[in-house]
Amino acid sequence: MKTLFTWALVLPIIASISLTSCKKEEEEIKPFVPPTIENPLEDKILVASGSSDEADYDIKVYADQDLFVGYNKLYTVLYEKGTMNQIKTAHLNFEPMMSMNSGHNHSCPTENTMEAEPEDGIWESAIVFIMPSGDMGSWTLIANVHNQSNDKHGTAQMNIDVMAPADARLFSFESSTDQRKIFITLIEPSSPEVGENDLVIGAYYKEGMISFPAVEDLIFEFE
Repeated sequence: MKTLFTWALVLPIIASISLTSCKKEEEEIKPFVPPTIENPLEDKILVASGSSDEADYDIKVYADQDLFVGYNKLYTVLYEKGTMNQIKTAHLNFEPMMSMNSGHNHSCPTENTMEAEPEDGIWESAIVFIMPSGDMGSWTLIANVHNQSNDKHGTAQMNIDVMAPADARLFSFESSTDQRKIFITLIEPSSPEVGENDLVIGAYYKEGMISFPAVEDLIFEFE
């Protein structure tokens, strides 16, 4: 009887210790891991920045690489002037302008976005530069913005550098049928890979020193 009574006291104590140990393991607090925030402009290059006093905004323009003669995609972000508060509702269009040393000015083909509220507040556009910066002249990128947060209109003028790539991505010729000056540019593949590649070609003609509409009546043959 004495031995049995001793074990009756010991067993509940062991069970109590075991349950307490499990409970502490279950309540162990794991370290906080902050969520990963993706930056859609992380791999882009800042190619131009400026501001407008009339519409109270700052502008930053990014590209996939340094600007070159050919088709360039642009990614634009607007901020309230002097702050990092992003403007996400606005109308934006670009007017690239080459100031020639000869005294003549001209533009180039441009694809402007029509979105007023783009995803992530990033306006996507494209410009086909038809000649490099250098001895013949210099490029200016003019941004026209309707800032809908304050209903003001204003422009920002930004000096930009356009290089001539090692491998040409733009060619021009004069049409034998109507004497139009036509520009052909490679859009895709921007980075060709071994295997199947989607081929996208842009074609534009010179209507004047400022206007370069898309050509819609060409037939291409590739070899």
